[in-house]
Amino acid sequence: SSCIGVDLNRNFPEGYGIGASTNPCSEVFQGPHPFSELESTTISNYIKKTKNIKAAVSIHSYGNVLIYPWGYKQTQHKRQSQLSSLATDMSNAIKDKYGEKYEPGTAREVFGLWGLAGGATDDWYITQNIEYSYTFELPERDQDGDHGFLLPAKNIIKVGKQLVEGFTTMAAKL
Repeated sequence: SSCIGVDLNRNFPEGYGIGASTNPCSEVFQGPHPFSELESTTISNYIKKTKNIKAAVSIHSYGNVLIYPWGYKQTQHKRQSQLSSLATDMSNAIKDKYGEKYEPGTAREVFGLWGLAGGATDDWYITQNIEYSYTFELPERDQDGDHGFLLPAKNIIKVGKQLVEGFTTMAAKL
């Protein structure tokens, strides 16, 4: 089959089905139901049995953004100010050290209306009493052009260092 499978960032229950597809060959296929995939079920089981999680971060491609809830609706999360402040600190730390800009904001803020999408990990994490919940969307382009969802292997170390800078900043602020 030429179908690529379920988009795991559409397979969680919070806002499930918004901005997703029921077509199994779509890049944003939500799956037949929330937690239909082993990976999303495993994440759910781990989060539910682990206590005192302060922050959760998912890493996806692509877009050079650092997003936080809500990603599937236009209303602001009640902790928007705190989420925004930490995301901005993380983004600034990466830009200052490596020159790569990850635009902080909600999916609506960074992508516009087309960015509204449900079933995302960051929206679900925050409903599990995790205070800080984010998704890094990795760079889509470099000096060789646009790569979309396929981060070139040659960029893994560079992007990994950027993420470590963001995580280090987050840990220092929490």
